[in-house]
Amino acid sequence: MSGQPCGSAAVDYWAYSYRDDPVLAGLVSHSGTVDSFPANSPELSVQHWEEITSSMGCKLGDVLGCMKTQSAAALLTASGKVKLPVASIAARTQPAFQPTMDSVTVFSDYRLLARTERFAHLPYLAGHSHNEADLYKISA
Repeated sequence: MSGQPCGSAAVDYWAYSYRDDPVLAGLVSHSGTVDSFPANSPELSVQHWEEITSSMGCKLGDVLGCMKTQSAAALLTASGKVKLPVASIAARTQPAFQPTMDSVTVFSDYRLLARTERFAHLPYLAGHSHNEADLYKISA
């Protein structure tokens, strides 16, 4: 399995999530790891979900059913109005909607998991593009 930036982080998430059931032959992460994009806490994800559902008029009853009736354009517009969390990296804002720590597929302490080798033991190729850091020089 391979991925680039966000997809690359997803590949890395997979390595920790499915360590006991490695149905793949190998992993390739290009320009991202679990440390590249801070995951949302469950509380922050709930806050953002409630903010968007409320703004879409889906506050009571079958909230998910109501959200499923909304158009993609309306969802994009409403999601763009969700207050973003304070960025942990000055050169990049953290999106409102992204993976959430659930201790099943996304964890809170990857350094501990790495130190204790709790990841899929598969061939893993990781890399980045030449001058990739220049993106952050421009945005900073």
